[in-house]
Amino acid sequence: MFYEPSYDKVLRQMVEWVVTHEGTVLDAVLARRNARIHGFQRTGSRIQERIENFAQQLFKATEEPGGTFYWPRELEPYEEISFL
Repeated sequence: MFYEPSYDKVLRQMVEWVVTHEGTVLDAVLARRNARIHGFQRTGSRIQERIENFAQQLFKATEEPGGTFYWPRELEPYEEISFL
């Protein structure tokens, strides 16, 4: 069902949950988390693209040398994050 349009709502919610609860997250990590939840052993380009389409619709992003980072709504990109 992962690739079916009828599954879009569920997948969108999963992408939103990861970014909201895990904080600023790298695109590859976001795709990998969702792939493993669905039982995929590898995270290919089709999976990555599908996940990133939702992330781009939902969150602000910054491009870094290591990839794209998606930011939770309550944080502005490059805002200092307190870990205490």
